[in-house]
Amino acid sequence: TTGAGKGVLSIASIAVEKIMKLTPDLSEAQVLVVGTGTMGIRALKRLMAEKVGRIALCNRTDERAEKFARRFGLSPVKFGDLAAQWNRFDVIMLAAANDGTPLVGREEIEMSRKGANRHLLIVDLGAPRNTEESISSVDGVSLVGIDDLREIAERRLLGRENEIDAVSDIIEEQVREFTRWYRYKNDLVCGIIE
Repeated sequence: TTGAGKGVLSIASIAVEKIMKLTPDLSEAQVLVVGTGTMGIRALKRLMAEKVGRIALCNRTDERAEKFARRFGLSPVKFGDLAAQWNRFDVIMLAAANDGTPLVGREEIEMSRKGANRHLLIVDLGAPRNTEESISSVDGVSLVGIDDLREIAERRLLGRENEIDAVSDIIEEQVREFTRWYRYKNDLVCGIIE
């Protein structure tokens, strides 16, 4: 009866919600998840719950990508082939660990976008970023960063916090109802025994 449980708070789930909102037909979409750490696998599982056309998986360690790809029934993409693969996908979710050096630069995205006829959505879950921020100005490319997703999570959390009084009122009323019922039940049982 309150909005306390409304909206997911995990960054991976919010990222998938954003993909669903920004991708016209997810059932036809080609999605690449880069990174098989906690964030990448959470996002992957959440994506798999939706009707996505095709999901591929990539990791810095090709063996790890192949292992997880087999486990989830997906196609692996070799890390060394990544730059040549950008144009095959509608959505690229980057959840790879990095040392502060962006995994994807504006120049390589511009090169790969030459002659491209499909829009590319890049969702960067990295902290530090996996992409150069200037990628968002490349024609036909949209970039959603982890800061955008955190902002959504914080707004939702604030919304939940605003519901605390309403939730407390409901809990107090339920406790009163239970206490009345319990006392009545005990009085009734005691009255029958006597």
